[in-house]
Amino acid sequence: MARYSVTVFRFVSICALLLWIPQCASAQRVEDSCHAFFEDPHQALDCAEAIFTQTDIPHHLPHLTLSSVPPDNGFPVGVVWEKRNYYVSSPFSNPNQPLKPQEGYKSLVDATAAAVVSTNASWYVTGTVTWLPPVHYHSENRPGAVTCHRLWVFCSKQVFGVQFSITHRTLQTIYFNGLGNSSPNTQFSYRQSDTYGGAVARLPLFDWLAVEGEIENRKPDVSFNSASLASGSINESTAPGFLTQPDFMHYAAAVRTHAQAISEPVTTDPAVTPPGATPPPLMKHKFVWTFDNGVRQHWFLDQDTGHYSFRQTVIDGQEMVKLHSVIRKFMPPDSMTTGLKILKHFCNSRAAGLKQNDECDFGELLFRPYLVLSDSNSGVVPFYLQPTLGGSDIESRLTLRGFTDYRFRDQDAAMVGVDYRIPVFDPIGAMLFYDVGNVGSSVDALSFAHARQDGGLGATLRLQKTVVAQMYVAWGAGHGSHFSYNFTKFF
Repeated sequence: MARYSVTVFRFVSICALLLWIPQCASAQRVEDSCHAFFEDPHQALDCAEAIFTQTDIPHHLPHLTLSSVPPDNGFPVGVVWEKRNYYVSSPFSNPNQPLKPQEGYKSLVDATAAAVVSTNASWYVTGTVTWLPPVHYHSENRPGAVTCHRLWVFCSKQVFGVQFSITHRTLQTIYFNGLGNSSPNTQFSYRQSDTYGGAVARLPLFDWLAVEGEIENRKPDVSFNSASLASGSINESTAPGFLTQPDFMHYAAAVRTHAQAISEPVTTDPAVTPPGATPPPLMKHKFVWTFDNGVRQHWFLDQDTGHYSFRQTVIDGQEMVKLHSVIRKFMPPDSMTTGLKILKHFCNSRAAGLKQNDECDFGELLFRPYLVLSDSNSGVVPFYLQPTLGGSDIESRLTLRGFTDYRFRDQDAAMVGVDYRIPVFDPIGAMLFYDVGNVGSSVDALSFAHARQDGGLGATLRLQKTVVAQMYVAWGAGHGSHFSYNFTKFF
């Protein structure tokens, strides 16, 4: 119960900070939402979102963040400084950002710096420069007023870019339970520091297809606490890479796909139903399907001994359908039944009734596949670079939420997560979820016949219509309910 209380306190404190900080920082803002923070709760929310996301703050002041430190490493808070230009669409930015088309060479430089520190002395600093080389693109207007940047036979909304970065992070508390799907439920704690830097080049070929290459140098440093070492359970056999952590050269090549489709019946309803005519149904469905998937091949080359070199294939994705509806006829306030008043909550925030073309948001359904396959000539993959399932992993990726963080790890991992999320009182929402996954030393060991699974419910916090935090309770681990939280990694 004490652990649950601490988890709730941390989550609620962070969520409260999201809504409280603008009161202190609004003097540095020029947007109307922050100016009217106390006048309208919706504008107050807009102000809070800007404080944590806006990149064009006057005098280039930083905005705040609560990310990049995984769970069990205290309360994180940090600052992000960004200088961005929006004349063309960088392949490292939101694919839906507005464009300002221009002919000829399209080159710019964006810069980002961030620092995050948590209450248990974990910290994270990073610097990134995104460069769009002066490649001669030609702008074309496609049907629907969509701008396409053409390079030879390729045409996409985004253009070729290279991102240079250097990062250091120190995490005070990471857990190790041993290897395999049947590892004992005994936690050993270790500290991990990483310094890594390099470059990623990304070339969008079409709006739905991009290729990527990466080169990076990575220097990890892992140390178990004295209690873990005294147990006698930590050695080179049970935790490969425990004795020494070499310098790695890391190379990667990837293919990313993105597709979107909208299912909405075409209707021509009149604004007012003529006398004697049959009125149309109240609403029609509008489903927005989005498919984001990628395949990435990694090569980690041990620069010291060669013993820990390995290859790794990662396949991940997010398939999502937004469950929306569109109102087809006006419904005045005096005609609103109790059921329609509940329905209206998902459609608009006006005091009036339902209006034609109002769009109602009944949530989203997500399907998250994740597969990691590792291979090494020596048969050894360092434990600190192996995938983990349980809670959140070291990159804040949600995995098996019914188990503690990092609960299962091995060379290979497979998982599927299914989430249904619905807004309740924006930015707060509710969710239901189901997870199933397995780890093993080979592909054959990933059989879902012996996979771990869980399900549960929780609350979400959204900024700019994106879930950035969630608190949940899950069942399925065999030892009652598991209560935890997660914050999306922003960098």
